[in-house]
Amino acid sequence: MTRFVRLTVSQFGVIDAAEVELGPGLNVLYGPNDLGKSTLGDALRAALLLPHKSTHSERFVSWYGGGEPRVVLAFTGETSDVWEVDKRFGPRGASTLRWSRGGHDFDEKAAGRDVDRRVRELLKWGLPEPGGAGASRGAGASYLATALLSTQAGVSAVLTEGIARDASSDGRERIAEAFAAASEDPLFAEVRARAKLRRDEAYTEGGKQRHAADSVLRKATDAVSERARAFDEWSRRVQQAEGIEEEVARLHSEQDRAVAEALARRGEVEGADELIARARRRADAAAAADVAAQRLLQACALRDEVERLERELVDADASLASVAEGAARAREAERALLERPELDSVWLRDGYDADRTAAAQARVDAAALGEAASRRLEAIAAARALMTEATAREREAEAADGAAAEESERVDRARGELDGARREQDWCATLSRARALQLARAEAERLAALQRRGASLAAAVTDADASAAAVRAERAAILAPTR
Repeated sequence: MTRFVRLTVSQFGVIDAAEVELGPGLNVLYGPNDLGKSTLGDALRAALLLPHKSTHSERFVSWYGGGEPRVVLAFTGETSDVWEVDKRFGPRGASTLRWSRGGHDFDEKAAGRDVDRRVRELLKWGLPEPGGAGASRGAGASYLATALLSTQAGVSAVLTEGIARDASSDGRERIAEAFAAASEDPLFAEVRARAKLRRDEAYTEGGKQRHAADSVLRKATDAVSERARAFDEWSRRVQQAEGIEEEVARLHSEQDRAVAEALARRGEVEGADELIARARRRADAAAAADVAAQRLLQACALRDEVERLERELVDADASLASVAEGAARAREAERALLERPELDSVWLRDGYDADRTAAAQARVDAAALGEAASRRLEAIAAARALMTEATAREREAEAADGAAAEESERVDRARGELDGARREQDWCATLSRARALQLARAEAERLAALQRRGASLAAAVTDADASAAAVRAERAAILAPTR
């Protein structure tokens, strides 16, 4: 069995110089990207498979310049002997194969193109003859070389390539020897028996596929078809979920736009209500001012009328007093005349008649003045009644103003309650929309779970396809048993 012991690299791509000691069993290279892990794998493959003058080595030119790419690989064969391949790549490249029994002192065993031939004989991987028919211009290729030294991008080739394509038979012989040696192991024998049992479930003795209802391939085909149908169904549901998500997003957008419009409208309504309230207060104040002005004018007119009537009453009282004084003097003169006997009775009678006529006229004038005074007193009383009525009406107006203020306060309170009811209604509508959105989100989450389930089913379908491909590859690689 071949085992790699040591790898030394210099001026090889991104690696300026490196030496890696490889121990028995599994060796793992780890580290950050662009550190040179893949480059070490390229160096190992180049040492075993690539001729030193191949043009494919141009991609291994050092990033730092200063020399030709060089790789030294030490490995052991089926014995304890240590072989060391030393290759410098390029137009002036060279190859050397050295041998050592203990791994310390090495003797040169081959040089130039003979190194690739000797390495091929040591590995027995089914590699083509160097420079011969079927030889590659680049690295030598075979099934075992692909299986053991594949790049990251070429791992799947193990399942698609077959050993029958190898240019040399030593790879098949090597695998046969390995199987023969492994068949001595009871565990391997059990695994082989189970593998044959599984193979017989899928293939006839002649190597043809079994298509019965209980055959493995039929069950696998049915399972793949069922999973494909399930995948299609889940894909449809995923599309529905995506549609629902888009609808939810659209509803969110509409909700945000509606809320913004509602806020803007509310601001406009509040501003309009404030303007209306101001205008109403101004109109009420103007009406109240007009009423007050009219009442003031009426009160002033009534006051002037009362003052005029009081002046006329004073004049009437003065005239009445003057008439009463004249009547008193006339009566006094009449008594004095009656007391004088010497006066001629005719003259006296004439004078008396004249005085009596004057007195009667004075009485008539006094009566007229009294009537006028009575009328003026009545007018004054009426004016005072009007004043009293105006005062009462003014008080009623003040009471009406107070009632109007209270009514305005009640209206404001009612408007506030109405606004609160509207806000409560808006809040209820918002809660309803939020509930609807919550239900939509729950549905979207359910559909997302279905989507994840669909993805798992798709992965299962992929695994089933891979298993079917593996079965086909196994069928192609394993020779049908003879009767």
